[in-house]
Amino acid sequence: MRTLNVLLLMTLLALFGCGGGGGGASAPNDFSIPTSMTLSADYPTLAVGTGTLTTTTGHYAQSPDEDLTGSVVLSSSNTAVASVAGSTVFANSSGSADITATWSNSNGDVVTTKMTVTVANVIPTSITVTPATATVDPGQTQQFTATADFGTWSQVLFHSLTDWVSDDTSIATINSSGIATGVDYGVDGTANITASFAGVDGQAVINVKPALESISMSANPTHINVLTGDSTQMTVTGLYSDGSTEDLTSQAFYTASTSIQGVVVNNGTSPGLVTGVSAVGTVTITATYLTFTATEDIAVIEGEL
Repeated sequence: MRTLNVLLLMTLLALFGCGGGGGGASAPNDFSIPTSMTLSADYPTLAVGTGTLTTTTGHYAQSPDEDLTGSVVLSSSNTAVASVAGSTVFANSSGSADITATWSNSNGDVVTTKMTVTVANVIPTSITVTPATATVDPGQTQQFTATADFGTWSQVLFHSLTDWVSDDTSIATINSSGIATGVDYGVDGTANITASFAGVDGQAVINVKPALESISMSANPTHINVLTGDSTQMTVTGLYSDGSTEDLTSQAFYTASTSIQGVVVNNGTSPGLVTGVSAVGTVTITATYLTFTATEDIAVIEGEL
């Protein structure tokens, strides 16, 4: 009887030793689990009222490093100094705080890493807004970015933590994300864009072009002789609300009216260059720029007119 009990015990141990129980933590050789992680911040030193993005990198025994930023949960040892939201750390008051990134899976495996952020109660010596000068069409947008110089370090400010103002909203408006939009003013207009943080301002200039009213297209010559491999160059001109014109030839897109391959229209290295390949009579060339179109008829001939 004692021998039977020993055999039964050995059998049960063998079964459980081979994983017969199922579930529980992953096997020691599960290479999908990071062996370690690194947590880094764009700016490990922050000014009160600013923030920084973080990146968590997983290191593996038998595979390349992997970006785990979206797979970890951040926590702060001192939320009064630095709080977290997603992968972002916000600086609330002076001091230091440990930020911990935690990775886990459904098997109960957990890997953590941490870094220390330092928050200083400082005011920037200056703010630089980029681009310093921008030119847009009416309705077009331009993203502005503010960079604060804190003396010993500089950092790009979160758009939402910066106050943005346009001094002439009839020319250009700007939202809380630092995106300016040109308004149809009818003539050239200029607005000053101001970014403010902690009582310090930085400025940029946005020029809004007059509104485009129409485009026209011309060709010289207006016929192509396929026997001699002739080409003709289309020219597209934009007419603006202030009476000015602009050559839009290189910015327009060109098509031919016929499905018969009578011409080849260039939209690459020589935009608007039309070359005849067979005689099909009259071909209408259409130029498109933004929502505007213009047409011109080209006669494709064999020999002299």
